[in-house]
Amino acid sequence: MNRRTERLPTGTGTGGGSDTGAGRASVRPRSRRRPVLLVWLVAVVLLGAALQLVRGGSGLVDAAGGVLYALAWALLVALLVPRARAVTCAAVAAGVGVVLELLQLTGLPARWSGQLPPLRLLLGTTFTPWDLLTCLLGAALGGLLLARRTPR
Repeated sequence: MNRRTERLPTGTGTGGGSDTGAGRASVRPRSRRRPVLLVWLVAVVLLGAALQLVRGGSGLVDAAGGVLYALAWALLVALLVPRARAVTCAAVAAGVGVVLELLQLTGLPARWSGQLPPLRLLLGTTFTPWDLLTCLLGAALGGLLLARRTPR
């Protein structure tokens, strides 16, 4: 048995019917999805952090940051709920991003960020309609990436 498989007992031996799996074990491959997702998530977060250093950059830098932000949410959902479908991860990422962007209209994130500055990176401070578009784009990119590239 190689290190990527684990033996699982089948059949419990309880109940009145025949137990076709009694005495045997099935072999199921271990998922490599979580470690891959974790590496991707760390890479996306580090790239987003690097973009923060280019704050004097153009709107393109801000757009790239917004896309990475939503992509990170999609990867996080997939990491926390490994059986979730790619479309579900993308939808949750888009929903979280849109809610957080609309929350900026209330001024609460700016107030909270004044008290705890790292929240600025998570919540943002100023509503921009373009951020809604980058959020949706990043969530869609996350869904495509999850559908095409992650092992099961």
